[in-house]
This record gives sequence, C-alpha cells and structure tokens, in this order.
Amino acid sequence: MPQLPPTAAPAYRRFTLNDWQVLALSDGTTTADLDQVLLDHTVQQVAPLLEEAGLGNPVTISINAYLLDDGQRCLLLDTGAGDLMGAPAGHLLASLAQASYQPDQIDAVLLTHIHGDHSGGLLAGEALAFPRAQVYVNELDATYWLREANQPLAPAARQRSFANARRKLLPYQAAGQLRPFAAGGEVLPGVATIARPGHTPGHTYYALAGAGPRLVFCADLAHLITLQLADPTIALAYDVDPAQAVRSRQLALAEASAAGYWLAAAHAPFPGIGHVVATATGYRWLPIDPDTIAL
Repeated sequence: MPQLPPTAAPAYRRFTLNDWQVLALSDGTTTADLDQVLLDHTVQQVAPLLEEAGLGNPVTISINAYLLDDGQRCLLLDTGAGDLMGAPAGHLLASLAQASYQPDQIDAVLLTHIHGDHSGGLLAGEALAFPRAQVYVNELDATYWLREANQPLAPAARQRSFANARRKLLPYQAAGQLRPFAAGGEVLPGVATIARPGHTPGHTYYALAGAGPRLVFCADLAHLITLQLADPTIALAYDVDPAQAVRSRQLALAEASAAGYWLAAAHAPFPGIGHVVATATGYRWLPIDPDTIAL
C-alpha cells in the first residue's frame, strides 16, 4: 500500500450531502515563494495579511482532491500532483487507499483544469492510474494545453506545463477515455459545470445541487486562501490570464457569500471545505467544523 505523507493525517475526511458521500482527499502540500509568484503586489504590501494569518514566506499550500460516491458512481475531482512536484505531494492514491477505495473503482475523473497539481496523478508511472475512468475536462483547456502549436507562444516558465499536460492526458485520449466538454451545463447527471476562466482558459468549477445545501468545487479560487480572499485582486504567476482570473474570483466570491453555499477549494487548508463571508474590504474563509458530517 502506498505510504501516507506525514503532512496529510488524516489523509481523508468523509461528509454527506443528500445522496452523495463526499470525501476530501489530501494529496499533500507544496510551497510558494511569494517573491516569485506575486504579480502586481509585493511581499511588503501583503505583509500585514501574512502577519494577521500567522504566515511567513514561503507559504505552505494544501493540495486537495475530492471523491463523490452516490452508491452507483465514483467520481474523482482532480488527481493531485502525481510525480510532478516532489515528495511533499503526490499522495492521492495513498489517501484513496486509506479511505478504502481502489483506483479501478473510479468511473470518471473530473478535472477542474490542466495544471500539474490537478492532473499529475492521472498516471501511475506511465500507466493509467484510473484504468476504467473517463476523464472529463473543459474543451478550452484541452485545446490550449494539448495543441502543440500553442506551446511556442507561451512564456518560458509555462513550457514544462505543456509537456506535462500532454504526457498525462494523451494516454487517456489514445485509449478513447478523454471527454472534452463545453462548460455551462451538466457534465454528468447531478453535476453541473461553471466556467471560471483566467487561471487557465478552461478553469471550471463543479457544483452539486439538490433539495438540501449546495456544494461547489471551486478549484483554484485562491492558492493563498487568506491573502486572496482578503484582497481578491492579488494575482499570481500561475494565472494564464491574471486580469481575467481576478474577475472570475471576484464574481465567485460575491456569489458564494451571497448564497451561503459550501465551497470545496483545492488549496484551502485540508479538508478545504468552508464558507466565505464578506468583510468591509474583501472576504474571509470560514473552514468547516472538523466534527461536521452532513453538509
């Protein structure tokens, strides 16, 4: 059995929402040097927010994925980093095993976007990590990252992401298991898609709706959850279109705070589920109570 990372205990948390079992799965962590990733802000400018949150630089960032099980389907939202980001990350399969699931039980993988910390776990070595799964991804991301002609037009810092995208997704395409979609409708029964472009061209949220509370898997709403909620204009070098990413974040935060639904964020502290509330100048993350079972 794969070994569990010391940073991911517990490596999974189980919740219920209507007919769904929702499992938060830890892939581990990564770190961000703010001197390298901040675009229009400096470390000095965000220092008060860091101090208020008790953070320093570099910042440790959780990598979360989610499993949805309604008794008939097992859907995996994102796959973690796989072998792309070193020992602190790439522990999704271990977390899945701890939760008593096997990779061949996954019917579908729903990618929020094609970045290494979300799609890197698609392969185990060079084999399909989820051999039965159909892999769904926004067609805009598939076109951008998998079309070789786009790579020479991208900045040097993004070149490795193109190569990683093709390495991880083309085997599923070759197997007839890649399913690009247009965001805005249901990708599968009961699972809606919401286009939130900017971070990548096809950056997509997934939403569960039913008779009870709503849950939105908000992907990379924020990498630095405390900073980017307090000041949603903070853009990062990870963003393909930083200005559009800021607009998408502002829209998503306004909607989530007004509606009060749960958010499951890929980079909020594990398990990554919480609410956002508006403040005088921005927003604040309210993490779920660790004893909560039903959403």
